[in-house]
Amino acid sequence: MVELPTVTYLRAEHLTPGAIGEVIDEGRIRPVSETGFKNDVFEIGVKIGEVNFAWTMNKKSQRALIAKWGSDTKKWIGKKVKFRIEQRDVFGKVKDVIYADPVV
Repeated sequence: MVELPTVTYLRAEHLTPGAIGEVIDEGRIRPVSETGFKNDVFEIGVKIGEVNFAWTMNKKSQRALIAKWGSDTKKWIGKKVKFRIEQRDVFGKVKDVIYADPVV
C-alpha cells in the first residue's frame, strides 16, 4: 500500500484579515499534466500560525515577491508575507483570490 501525504491547500477561509505567513520551502512548478489546469502553476509551502499549507501562488503575488527578494525562491525561505483577499472574476465567477506582499 502506498500512503499519500495529506496536503492542505491554502484557501481564503484559512486567512484572517492581514494574516502573516512564512515561506517554508522553495516551491515547485506543477505541470498541466498533474493539475489539469490550463497552464503550469507555481506552488509553495507557507506556514500560518502552526499550520503548513501548499499555496498555488498567482502571478501578481509572484511579481511582488520577486521584486523584493529576487527570483531565487530558495532565498525566500524564512521570509514573511502578508496575505490579503480580493474578489475577482475567475472564468466568469466572482471568487476570493489570495494575494501576498513581502513583509519588510
